[in-house]
Amino acid sequence: MDVQRVILQGDLSRQLPNQRSKVVRIFTSSTFTDTSTERNALMRDVYPRLKDYCKSNHGLEFQVIDMRWGVRDEATDDHMTSQLCMAEIAQCQRLSVGPNFVTFLCQKYGYRPFPPKIENDEFTLLRDELIRNEKPTEKLDMWFLRDDNCVPPVYVLQPISSKLPYFNRRDEPIKSKEQQGEWWSTFELLQSQLRFAAEEAETKKVLTPEKAKKYTVSVTQDEVQHGILNAPSDQKEHCLCFVRKFSDLESKGEVREASSFIDIQSGKVDTDAQTLLSNLRDNEVPRVLPSTNIIVTDLGEWSKDGVHVENKRHKEYLERFLDAFYTKMVGMVDAGVMKEKAASLDDPLHQEILQHLSFCVTKCIGFLGREDVIGEVQRYVLKWTTRKESSQEEKGLPLVLHGESGCGKTSVMAKCVSLVKQTWLSGSDAAVVIRFLGTSPNTASIQRVLETLCKQIQQVYNQSEFQVPTEYNKLVAAFVKVLQFATKEKPLVIFLDSLDQLSADHGAHRLAWLPKTLPPHVALIASTLPKEHGILDKLKERLPNSAQYIQVTQFSPEESTTIIKSWLVTASKEMASSQFNIIAKAVNECSLPLFLKLTFDQCIKWHSYQSAEKCILASSIHDMINLIFQQLEEYHGRILVSRALAYITLSPDGLTEMELDDILSLDDDVLNDVYQFWMPPVRRIPPSLWTRIKNDISSYLVDRDADGVTVTYWYHRQFIETARQRYLSDPDLRKKLHQTCGEYFNGTWAGDRQKPCRYSALQVERFKVPAESEENRQVPSQPLQFTGLEDQVDAKYNIRKLTQLPFHLLGAEDLDSLKKFALCNFDFLLTKIKALSMQEALDDFDRVGEKKQDDELSILLSALRLSSSIISNNPDQLAPEIMGRLINATDKYPNLKELLQQASERGLVLHPMLPISTCLKPPGGMMVTSLEGHTEEVVALSISHDSRLAITGSKDTTARIWLVENGSLIHTLTGHREAVYGIEMTMDDQYCLTYSHSGEYMKSGKICYWNVETGDLIHRLKGHTGKGTSNVTISQDGKYAVAGLQTLIDYDGENEDTDCEDDEIITEGKRQHKSHKKKELGDDWDDEDYEDEARDVVVVWNLETGRVMHWLYKHTDHINGVLSMVIDDRQIAASFSNDHTIVLWDIIKGEPLREMTDDRDLPIIKIALSDDQRLLAVHGGDVSIHSFPDFKFLGESTDPDSSSTIRAMFITKDNSRVVSGHCCGLVRVFGTGEGTERTRLLQQEYFDRESIDSMTVTPDEKYVVASCNTKSEAAVFHLHNLEVATILPHDLAVLAVDVTPDSSKILTASKDKNVRVWDLGNINASESTKELELTLAKHNDYVLLVLRMKCDDTVITTSSDGTIKVWDVRTGKVVKSLEAPEDGDCHDAAISSDDSFMVGCGSHHWYVLGLPDFDVRGAFTEMMLHVSCLVITPDDKRVAMGLQRPKFEIRICNLKTGETLQVIGLRSTSLHMLSSGLFVNQFETQMYDGSGKSKILQLIEGDTGRVAAALEHTDKVHTYAVSADETMLISGSNSSVYLWALGNASLIATLEGHGEWVKALAFSSEGTIAASGANGGEIIFWNVQSKSLKHTITHAHESDIRQLVFSPDSRLLLSLAQEDSYVQLWDVETAQCVMRYHTYSKVRTAVISRKCNTFIIALEDGRMPFLKISPTGAKPSQPKLSGNRASRPADLGPTTVDHQTTPQPPGQPQSSTQSQDKPTDGSSQNRARKSSMCQII
Repeated sequence: MDVQRVILQGDLSRQLPNQRSKVVRIFTSSTFTDTSTERNALMRDVYPRLKDYCKSNHGLEFQVIDMRWGVRDEATDDHMTSQLCMAEIAQCQRLSVGPNFVTFLCQKYGYRPFPPKIENDEFTLLRDELIRNEKPTEKLDMWFLRDDNCVPPVYVLQPISSKLPYFNRRDEPIKSKEQQGEWWSTFELLQSQLRFAAEEAETKKVLTPEKAKKYTVSVTQDEVQHGILNAPSDQKEHCLCFVRKFSDLESKGEVREASSFIDIQSGKVDTDAQTLLSNLRDNEVPRVLPSTNIIVTDLGEWSKDGVHVENKRHKEYLERFLDAFYTKMVGMVDAGVMKEKAASLDDPLHQEILQHLSFCVTKCIGFLGREDVIGEVQRYVLKWTTRKESSQEEKGLPLVLHGESGCGKTSVMAKCVSLVKQTWLSGSDAAVVIRFLGTSPNTASIQRVLETLCKQIQQVYNQSEFQVPTEYNKLVAAFVKVLQFATKEKPLVIFLDSLDQLSADHGAHRLAWLPKTLPPHVALIASTLPKEHGILDKLKERLPNSAQYIQVTQFSPEESTTIIKSWLVTASKEMASSQFNIIAKAVNECSLPLFLKLTFDQCIKWHSYQSAEKCILASSIHDMINLIFQQLEEYHGRILVSRALAYITLSPDGLTEMELDDILSLDDDVLNDVYQFWMPPVRRIPPSLWTRIKNDISSYLVDRDADGVTVTYWYHRQFIETARQRYLSDPDLRKKLHQTCGEYFNGTWAGDRQKPCRYSALQVERFKVPAESEENRQVPSQPLQFTGLEDQVDAKYNIRKLTQLPFHLLGAEDLDSLKKFALCNFDFLLTKIKALSMQEALDDFDRVGEKKQDDELSILLSALRLSSSIISNNPDQLAPEIMGRLINATDKYPNLKELLQQASERGLVLHPMLPISTCLKPPGGMMVTSLEGHTEEVVALSISHDSRLAITGSKDTTARIWLVENGSLIHTLTGHREAVYGIEMTMDDQYCLTYSHSGEYMKSGKICYWNVETGDLIHRLKGHTGKGTSNVTISQDGKYAVAGLQTLIDYDGENEDTDCEDDEIITEGKRQHKSHKKKELGDDWDDEDYEDEARDVVVVWNLETGRVMHWLYKHTDHINGVLSMVIDDRQIAASFSNDHTIVLWDIIKGEPLREMTDDRDLPIIKIALSDDQRLLAVHGGDVSIHSFPDFKFLGESTDPDSSSTIRAMFITKDNSRVVSGHCCGLVRVFGTGEGTERTRLLQQEYFDRESIDSMTVTPDEKYVVASCNTKSEAAVFHLHNLEVATILPHDLAVLAVDVTPDSSKILTASKDKNVRVWDLGNINASESTKELELTLAKHNDYVLLVLRMKCDDTVITTSSDGTIKVWDVRTGKVVKSLEAPEDGDCHDAAISSDDSFMVGCGSHHWYVLGLPDFDVRGAFTEMMLHVSCLVITPDDKRVAMGLQRPKFEIRICNLKTGETLQVIGLRSTSLHMLSSGLFVNQFETQMYDGSGKSKILQLIEGDTGRVAAALEHTDKVHTYAVSADETMLISGSNSSVYLWALGNASLIATLEGHGEWVKALAFSSEGTIAASGANGGEIIFWNVQSKSLKHTITHAHESDIRQLVFSPDSRLLLSLAQEDSYVQLWDVETAQCVMRYHTYSKVRTAVISRKCNTFIIALEDGRMPFLKISPTGAKPSQPKLSGNRASRPADLGPTTVDHQTTPQPPGQPQSSTQSQDKPTDGSSQNRARKSSMCQII
């Protein structure tokens, strides 16, 4: 079996390959004093470059281990320096890609210590030699003690401080200095004695040369020996040697400064050391290292300064040295990467699997016990993987191991993995898949876990044709499918350890991704903590079979001691009985496996000569961890350890090693502690320091994925809790550390910025530095996006900054920085939403709100929530959305002002236009957000039981699943061909049904069953006819669906959208019914009558199979509805019918259990069951009250005035009241007799006899929410008195209402295609915040017309609210508002050429108003007068008006007197005045026009009323437009476009291209381009000069185009459509949509201010967005044109863009609106016109 198959199939019976490294890690070996200049230059100038090179070119970390600095006195005290060096060399050789060892061999041999540990026999031999030569051994015996805990025993050099307690005491400097001198004297004595004894023993050949060498060589030679001479692999690929010599140095022995560069002994050069050095440098190293890897430099004569940069020769040497070092390193790294790729697994998936298998092997080392648990797992695996074919009908189930933290679940899982292939299924080709969740980059998120699982299983079973998706919802379904690949010959066993380690992303803890059942030959074992995230409880809900759970408990004390003894044997250790008694006592207190591991880690450090008092163990895991931390602090330094562990624990997911190094380098407390004895050239932490700490606790840490990088974090939860308590309990310190992390992730000290620092008094004295200074920390910059990685999608964004910066600034309580750099920073917000999600951005604000109330952030959060649906779908909408909501808040809130300024500047890069005033609903009030996305009215609502999700059904034939919290769209469910009128969810919120039949009788019978988590269609339920209006209900256990329907025995016609095919259950049900009826009727039986008779049936479906389970005949008339419940542990359904009965059914058996008949023989229209299932309310006539389930009649709740049909009914929780909504528009509360009188208690008449179509009661029973389909609002009533609490407005009728089960939010669905989410907790708030700045200037009803004044910086609007408003186009603000004259609406108006007056008309009158004061200069009343349109002649003396009453005609009147000057017998609905005095007249009608007047446009003289010309068409004219220079007119008739010359009223060309009626036209400013819009959403650009089609955009809008407006420079075209709540902007040259601006209301009209370069939009709800066009416009992405490149010149021919299939601006839905086959009312065009739509002049 090849390596890949071994890994893919998890075969631990075979040798695993090595894992690929992610680091370049070099050990630098040198003596200390003579190479400081070179090493300092490397740290300052080369290492940062190499770090950047490795990261950017190979994605590798670059680390340097320089043991000559950063080693604490404790390491010297414990004689561990040399041991640490050798361990680090081995680590570099094991981990590094390419180079791993660099030595600097100059002319100093260096420090020559003796071994700190000597084996017993060797020590005895040396001691005997000393005695034999009459050498004293007292010092030797005092400093070396025998340790019998080692097997075999060893002599251990004692810590210096154990004999000389003041050696490291900085608080006693005099004593410390004395004892340091004493130690070095002792050291020299011991060194000479051991060296002498070793030489004597070697001479006598009782000690080998190799062993004797340990007593003579220096640390440097030992390092070179391990790093080069005895390197385990090719030295050429991994090692470098730099040699530097001074030619005369050996003659300078008498010079004091020479001792830093050459070994001096007794004032002379140490010849012995020089001999050893020369042999090493000049012989041994060249023997194994090629000359290309040895760089030799001769610097000539030596001076006291050594290598000095002021010396020209030395400076040149340093430059060559640094260049050579960098070049050599880069070459070795590149070669190492190539070799690594060739030698290891290239596939990242295989590397991931190998990591888990290697971790598994590690966890199996020393495993003992747990035979009972392993035996149960073995029986489970064998049962489900080796089943016979005959037993495969039984569905497999997952197995769950659970137990408290530290009980050893992971080790048990690892051991089981190892046994599957080795023992349990050794004879098969079984595949074993293991994931230790949370331990690797791909196992933190369930999405990535499922993806790698699916890919591994796909490859195991060679299913290359199966495509593994990447989206979470599709992965859940794919996981189920790949499990089916398992076969009898190759069974599949999956282990998922530590479900609790999964992040909450994608609702992983809800476990919807975990299959409830398994296919044949598959076993799945999972483990989890019992309480974390409620996972075990969720598992028991999904997998209720208790046999599938195994609890992993503590070991017994006896098992614990046995295990520790076994581990000691493996480690070549033993304990004295007194020491083992301490161990036994500890495990008696706690015998969790984690505690045993911690205990073992402690006791192997003990020595036999230690007293029992020094053999310390704690009695709990918590205390044991604290003991470990204490020891780390003592050895590595309290400040360093406490800060390093604090930073790791402080961060939510841990830190990368580079991040930790950088953050520690910003912590001056740490640096001052580390640099007690040496001042580095760069003020950074030595990277080796954390490495040493990590090595000591590596088994308690884990590398895992977070934000696309590998971070280090605690593996055991107890370590997290203990570290928090120990290091982060001080709130001030915690804030300080958060501040440091915040500055790091903000890049505060990146680049050349120097961070201030304070040196300690000791450093000031020792190094002669100022107490205060500034130093460059060489930390990386933190851009929001990495510029050099555009091709790496996952690496594009700086996810670490996006997640960590707000977290740490909040923890630091630095609210100002949090606002400035994150939450009120436009670039940060936009990038976070793009890189992560809208919800992630909102979560940052929520976390602030949990700690501190801040008005500024609250307002911004509310604004973002209102826009969340739009921004989630298209993050680039952030700028227009927040500007449209918050501009009025900028005066009071400086950070919001800065945010909007940034949005304006950055937004113009993304968008060609942005709002200049508050034009969207500002934050405040109840509305939280709007669910935008349906393309037709929303008719159904359902909310999940956990209040998290909403499912909406629409007439656009889709259902959609949304996050209630932020309005994000999760899934669009497409499976119906008609409106989705009904939605039902299972109790666990995992599945839902959608159906169409209940909205209208005899509609679609299609019922779809969906997985809510994935959006996948599971089944279409067979058998429904589509006849009947009964709802569909789901049983309480979620396994069955029940509905009532009507059918014939033989169907009377097919419904193409139903799944009503007969199966054997249905057929048998029909046969039995027919047989029963035949027997019942006897001689009266008539076969023909029976076949024509309708039947009413209750149907039960099995949701697992999707098929009919029961087809039940009982009712004899229409079934009005069904309910589900549980009675005596049985799944029950209740059906109620017009046949006066209620029937209780046993859902599983399909049998009627009990029946109730209405005593008055009234149809049962509605029933309601109380929460405790004791009370039943039944509505036939009034409301009768019954006990349940025995149906005992208790009384009747009547209305003393009248009764009416109830559409909705609820019983309160205390069973005292029935709340009902009636078809007569009433909301009533009846008493039930349970503490209340059985009569009408309350009544609300708000809906004024309009039928209530939807009603609900909030679960906390404070409010009633109701709506009717004729009102554009829902009403909220107080339940206790039915008084109106608030009104929830929409643009059109509200069709459905619902409330979240937690009573926090109301959802309302409307004909306006939107669902609005309202905050019930804010029910008493006004529609805007308390701040005056956030009010919204608007009309209170729809806008009738927009008049642009000739000055072009002011517009006047009129509205059906009876007001006229004047707006400043430059600010978008109202400057004047007044009531329309004569107490009426201003239906149409025109402004004089000098802006001095306006003419307006209302019902029965027209008037002249002076401007700007709006004084009435004339008012002219005429009964029955109805003006449809009007224009003012160029001389401002006359007005031409088109009348509909008292008769159709055109009047020309004197503006001063009101006198009628001319009457023209033409019908008119639109007039357009030309500067020549002619005006264009159009008559448009939606009715049949026998006169043909609607086919003609007339040109009429304004002074005489004479028709100067007629532009005749072959069909009705729907729209027209006039060019800016008034030389051309373009008209739309049917689907044709006509181009006319106005000078001679001649037809220039007929332009063909549309397939539907043309309803909108526009000319560009210079008249060279024309645009036309048609029904069906199509837009065409025409080249006027060549009279040819330029571009066609199909499906440009979801509904019919109604208006087009060019920008002043003709680069852009604005389009709006009849039913759409948005406008779109198009690049004229490319036909690319460059922006969609969401208006949240239907658009009435739009005009352009050329002077202000601003579009003015009028909306149906009275708002007026002013959208400023950028000077150059947003840079559009290149469009994909049908059959042509986007850059194709216009004159090469026409192009077609299908906006339905062409990629659109992010988040814009793809339209699928079908063309209309007849015109619709209310055309809109760029001219004065008559309509209920807006009129533009």
